Amino acid sequence: MAKSEEPDENELVPEPEIVPLDVFEEEESEINDSDEDALWMSFINNAVGQISSEPDVLSGINPLPSFCIKEENINNVTADNSAWFPFLNK
Repeated sequence: MAKSEEPDENELVPEPEIVPLDVFEEEESEINDSDEDALWMSFINNAVGQISSEPDVLSGINPLPSFCIKEENINNVTADNSAWFPFLNK
């Protein structure tokens, strides 16, 4: 080992930072269980309202979830219409 690579015995090692244990304690919730349920229900109602207010992208066609559309596209792939045909089953 070269002399510059050897650790210096006089080098000070910094003391590790001490984290107080109360940092990991959970505080009592100010919201009771019935308020939490009402809060979750309002989140769900907002989400349903947003989803139902979105325009249909597939106008004129039965709206299907996108995973069904992708699955249908994969099922219709044959060797003559896709360069990726040999890799679909792997």
